[in-house]
Amino acid sequence: MSELPMLRRPDRALVPVKSEAEPEERMPSLRNLVLAGVAAVAIGFGGFGAWAVTARLDNAAVAQGTVIVDSRRKTVSHLEGGILKTLLKAEGERVAKDEPLLRLEDARARAELQQLQAKRVGLEAKLARLRAEQNETTAIDFPDDIEKALTPIARGGDHGRARALPRP
Repeated sequence: MSELPMLRRPDRALVPVKSEAEPEERMPSLRNLVLAGVAAVAIGFGGFGAWAVTARLDNAAVAQGTVIVDSRRKTVSHLEGGILKTLLKAEGERVAKDEPLLRLEDARARAELQQLQAKRVGLEAKLARLRAEQNETTAIDFPDDIEKALTPIARGGDHGRARALPRP
């Protein structure tokens, strides 16, 4: 015989086998994570729904109107939009050429006009002062239209009269 030792059957298996006494590893439960996600989505949609039900819509909605003339539709729209003050014609009424259909609130336009007029008066006054400094005169001669302007800046000063320049 050869001198090689005989292979014997080992006492233990080469591959580990789980015994019945060892508990099985369990996958972690995703139930809590799924419930938390569903709750977050429900709270989000519920909050949005509650806001949508209770929110007040006090602002004006900008919309275009259509006027039907002899079975042809014509769209009426304002360039800058605005708030409807008065609707002068009802549906189905006849409208003559150049007859107004509605009136828009003009508060914003009036405020912008007053701002621009005040800016013009201020710039004209500044121009008069700079011309007086350029000519090295001791008095500012304001234009007549500043006195006639209806802005608070024009009413507050003595622009109609010549005023002496302060000397440094």
